[in-house]
Amino acid sequence: MAVEVPTTYRSEWSLFADWCAAFEREALPADPRTVARFLLEENPSASRSVLRRRVAAINNVHRGAGYDEPGTVTAVRRLLSARRRDVELAHDRVRELPTSGWPAGLFGRRDALILWLVVIVGIPASKVGELRCGDITMTDDQVIRIGGGHDIELQADPDDPFGLLPVWRRWAQLRNILAVRPSSASVVKPLTSAAPVPYDARPSLAAPPDPPRPDYVLLPAFDQWGNLLAPPTDDETGMTGRAVFDVVTMHLYGGGRGGRSREAWVQRILDRTKPPEPAPPVEEPKAPRLADNYGHGIDARKNAVDDAFDGIDDVYADIDQRTAELLARTEKLLAEFGA
Repeated sequence: MAVEVPTTYRSEWSLFADWCAAFEREALPADPRTVARFLLEENPSASRSVLRRRVAAINNVHRGAGYDEPGTVTAVRRLLSARRRDVELAHDRVRELPTSGWPAGLFGRRDALILWLVVIVGIPASKVGELRCGDITMTDDQVIRIGGGHDIELQADPDDPFGLLPVWRRWAQLRNILAVRPSSASVVKPLTSAAPVPYDARPSLAAPPDPPRPDYVLLPAFDQWGNLLAPPTDDETGMTGRAVFDVVTMHLYGGGRGGRSREAWVQRILDRTKPPEPAPPVEEPKAPRLADNYGHGIDARKNAVDDAFDGIDDVYADIDQRTAELLARTEKLLAEFGA
C-alpha cells in the first residue's frame, strides 16, 4: 500500500519500515507491541527526543493512512494489558510443557525457559539467543541473576515447581551434558528415564551445578528431531531472534511461521513415543459338550451301518449256494467230456 510520508518524517519512517521488514513484522498498520519493540531494540541508547520523534513519525503515517495511531497512551495501555495476559498465559503453558520423553522433553524444557526469559522476565527475543550458560547464576539467598548485559535479579519461588529456578535447573541438566557431549544421543536416556513433574511438588532451592563450559551458548537451535543444527565444534551460535519469536508465538497463540503448532508437534511426538496399549483379552472358543452328543453320534453311526448291511448274510448265503451249484455243474461237464 502506497502511503504519503511527510518529508520531515521520511528518515524515521524508512528506519521503522526497514526494521519491520527485517523482523517480519507488519509496518502498516503496526501493532503497539511492534512499536514498543522497535523503540527498545533498534537503539537502546537513543535519547528521549529521538524516541519521541520516531513515535511521532509512526503515528503521523498511520493517521494519514486512516489507521489508529499505535504510539498513543491508549495503545500503550492496551500493550501493558496484553503483556499481563501474556505473562499469565506463559505461566500456564510452562506448566503444560513436557519435561520427559524424547524429543518432547528436550523441546519442553528448552521452550519453558524461553517463555520465562522472554515473556515473564522481559528479555527481548532477539537477545535471548546471545545468553551463555554462565550468564544465569544464583546467590546464597536464592536470588537468580541474569547477566549478559541485562542485569536482572529475581527471587526464587520456593513453592512453584515450574518457577524460573526449577525450569532453569531442568534445562541446565541437559545443557551441561550437551556441553561435554554435543550429540542429541547423550540426552535421550536422561529424558526417557525422567519422571513427569507433579504439579504440587515443592522445588529444591539449590542452584544447578556450575556449567562445565560457562561460555557455551545457553539456547542452541535444534531441528524437529532434536538434532543440534550447529556443528559440534560451534559453541557460539544460539537461536536466532526469529526462531525465539516463533517459539513464543506458537506457545501463546498456537501459530507461527508456516502455521505449524508446537503443541500439535509435541502431541504427535507423545503419541508416537508412548508405549502401546495392551491388547484386549481374547476369549477362547468354547468346546462343544461331548457328554450329551457322543452317545447320539455312536448310535447314529451304528444305525446307519445296520441299515446299509441289513440282509447281507442272506446275500452271502445265496452267493455261496449258487457258487456251489455252478462248481458242481462244471465238474459234471468235465467228467462227461473226460469219459
